[in-house]
Parts: sequence; structure tokens; C-alpha cells
Amino acid sequence: MKVIYRGLCPADSNDIDSIRLGSGRLCEICENKQKGLKIKEIDKFFPRDSLYYEFKFIERNKREFIKFCNKVIGKPYTAQLNWFTKAILSESFAITVPTGLGKTTFGILYILYLYYGKLTNILENRKVKHCFFIAPTRLLVQQTYERFIEFSKKAGLELRIIHSNEKDKKALKQKLKEKEFDIAILTPSFLLKNKELFTSNEFLGIASIIFVDDVDALLKRSKSIDIILHMLGFDDTLLKEVRPVLRKPVKDVTVEERKVLLENINKYKEDKEIGQLIFSSATTRVFTSRIRLLRYLLNFEPGSSLELFRKVYDVYITFEKRDNILADIINDTAKWVKKLGKGGLIFIPLDKGEKFLNELCTKLKEERNKL
Repeated sequence: MKVIYRGLCPADSNDIDSIRLGSGRLCEICENKQKGLKIKEIDKFFPRDSLYYEFKFIERNKREFIKFCNKVIGKPYTAQLNWFTKAILSESFAITVPTGLGKTTFGILYILYLYYGKLTNILENRKVKHCFFIAPTRLLVQQTYERFIEFSKKAGLELRIIHSNEKDKKALKQKLKEKEFDIAILTPSFLLKNKELFTSNEFLGIASIIFVDDVDALLKRSKSIDIILHMLGFDDTLLKEVRPVLRKPVKDVTVEERKVLLENINKYKEDKEIGQLIFSSATTRVFTSRIRLLRYLLNFEPGSSLELFRKVYDVYITFEKRDNILADIINDTAKWVKKLGKGGLIFIPLDKGEKFLNELCTKLKEERNKL
């Protein structure tokens, strides 16, 4: 039996029957309009706010993103493609999955893809101004910077990339003030130390995207969230309007209060150009009023950990005390590394010393492992 669905044609929201909808086709009116059009003209024929246009936009960019990843690091994970589908629509969201699924790598690739897409015009009218990557520690800032440089070279991109570890802080702050950068890699502590700069009128709405790696480090200081929101484009006037509602317990906020507040927020976002925020974390255990603020302003909040994607083996080796025990540990470790395959961490007790570490590294390199 054929069923008619009211207003569900993905192209023009006309009525469509279940047979057409189930087979991925458009309504009869749309298909008649398509007749005589060239393939390239069909995509441009439908309005930008239609589901059909959105679907085609996602598919085009997903194909291009896969090509981009193959050029830079190899085939992307399925999880990374799922995150990309949300990200390419400029949605703000949280990635909350265990370690080892490529959250940090995705953040780097996605930011670089935005500049790649800007050059190739595949992003169409999406503007890319300045991008920020927030890493929890100075060490991770350095590692992230090195990966940005490596990946951008492989992609053939010439970008101005700065980071908070730069020795000449005066020159770094000058680059930030003059906006002489494309990508800035910073720590939450650097944001707080330079709060006046990042909350100035010049920095209101400066960010096209802010990717926060390990959001727990950022959420420890609520002022960090205020800085992030300012850089995304939310001014103090709007935040002052939202805060009285946040101070109330959730159960005391009336339906009317929530409705009026959301209407004002949506109107503000329609009038202003708001950046994209992506949070990344293995777990998020901090719950403050700032988390509720994110829910109101950006329609999401950091969630709890999801273990379904985890594919990590926790392995340890035990031995009875005897002669040549260290050599046996080294040999067995090499066997396990070969058996489990690439991608892993080896933890060594501090009392084993540097000599043991060097011997283990030598053995692993002999087995052609990349350390």
C-alpha cells in the first residue's frame, strides 16, 4: 500500500509517496523539474535550506575529506567520518569517546580541511577566518604544532601557525593583536593569563572554529568558558541576559522563561556570525552552570564516556625472580608488540633505569617497530 507523507520531499518539502521516499527519490514535481537539466545544474536547482542540498553538500565534502586524509595520513576511521558529517554543517558538538579513537587527529585534520576547502571552493560560502586549537599542556601544544606543520606540508597548504610555547611572548601577543595568523594553538592557562586580549572588542567573534582537546582541563576554570564564548561571537550583553536563568535550579526555571530566553538567543545568532565549538574528551565529569550555558547558547553540552567504540587491550607481564629476567621481559614485550600491532603505549617502572629503556628500544627497533 502506498502512503503519502505530507511535506517530506527532501528537496522542496512537497508531499511525497512512500515508494519514492523509500528508494531515495524526490517527489513527482521535483523530478519533472529536473528533466532537461544537466547533472551539474541539478544540485544548484534546489534551495540551500533544503534537505536535498544539505545531503549533497555533505556527500561532496565527505568524499573530498577522505581524499584529503588519504593524502595526509591514510584512510580515516568510521568515527572520524561521523564527526566530520556533523562538523561540516558548522554544528557545535562534543566528542566524548575513550582514548585511541583519533579525536586529536580529527581536530587537526578538520581545521586543515577548512583551509583546503576554502582554496578548492568546495565549502561554497562558508567563511574561514581564524582557527584555534586548545591543548591542555605545553607538551601537547608542541606536539600538536609539529603535527599541524607536518600535515599542512603534505596537504600543500601554506598557513601561518602560531603557538603559546613560542619563546618571544611579546612577538606572539603582537601577532595575535594584529591577527597575523591562521591557526593558533594555545593552552587554557595562556587564555586566562591574556584574558584582556581575548575578551577585547577586537577579539569578539574572531574564531571560525575552536577545537578544545581534553575539555576537562578547560572546565576547571569557568572563566575559560567565558573567553571561549566571547571569541565565538557571544557578547557580554547576551551573557548577562542568560546568567540569571542559570543561577536558578533547573526545576525553578519556568517554561515561559526558557522560551523567551531561547527566542532571544536564536535571534542573536541569526543576526551575528557565530563560530563553531568542538569539545573533545575521554570523560567529562565537571558539571557547572557554564555547562548549562553551552546548552542554551550552542545546543549541546559535554557528555559522559561511551565505551562501545573501545578496542584497546590492557596487557601486563609477570615474572618470577631469576637471572636474566630483564632480557626475558624485553623479549616478551617485543613479542606482544608484534602480536597486537601498531598503536600502543608501553609503561616502564622508573626503578628499571635508562639502560633498560635503551635496551628495550633497541630490541623493538630491531623488530622494525616505529617508536
